[in-house]
Amino acid sequence: MLGVECLVYSLVMVGWFIVTITFLVSGIFLLVNNLVGDTCVAMNEWLQNPTVDSALENIIPNIDNQITKKILSATKDVTYGVVEVTNTYISNVSNANATSYAGASYYNQSGPLVPLLCNPYNEDDTDRHCAPNEVNFENASEAWEKYMCDVSLVGNCVTPGRLTPLGYKQITALVNVSSGLYHGMPFVIELMNGTFLKKTLSDLSKMLCSGIEEYSMWVFTGLVASSTMLMFLLVHWIVYSEHRRCRAYTKKTDAALYWKKVSC
Repeated sequence: MLGVECLVYSLVMVGWFIVTITFLVSGIFLLVNNLVGDTCVAMNEWLQNPTVDSALENIIPNIDNQITKKILSATKDVTYGVVEVTNTYISNVSNANATSYAGASYYNQSGPLVPLLCNPYNEDDTDRHCAPNEVNFENASEAWEKYMCDVSLVGNCVTPGRLTPLGYKQITALVNVSSGLYHGMPFVIELMNGTFLKKTLSDLSKMLCSGIEEYSMWVFTGLVASSTMLMFLLVHWIVYSEHRRCRAYTKKTDAALYWKKVSC
């Protein structure tokens, strides 16, 4: 009997411990759920009207449109300048029919002329369309490779061609710089004017906030149901154990009375 009581008390203690942990986890879950819910509400408010004073508006940095325009203009100017430097080298050096008296501009270049690099902008930063005989950022390196020549120890061409390996390396490096500025500029603009942030928050809202209340209620209901069921089982086990003990005591008492009557 003593062993049964010890087992019951042990189960009661373990059960209360589990119940306590369950309610503690439920509280933490509710706290996290409220935080996530408030965040989702704040994101939706900001996405619907970014200019209105909201919780996110106070922490998201705003960049003035004039600053954005200046950065855009400066990026276009640099891209335009790098392409112009590249084309100046091709026109005045690679495509020049220089003589041996031209100094560094002569390295025995010959053969078909190297096509110029397409400049995506005019001098006034307006968009420019490529001419038919120009190469663009995507195919410039591959196109110019056909115009390379083999060089001697002093760096002069010994085969037909208008670009030395060193010259080819230099102008392709300039292409990579201008291409990076040109293709990276839209992302920078989206980052500065908030378009990228809006898209990111919109994706997060659709992916994480959709149905969060429904899922949260399911989890919370499951935790409460588990705790309630465990409490019920513990109480039932205590009542059952007490009932068994009472029955055992009653049988023992009845047996004692019976033997007492017999002995009399």
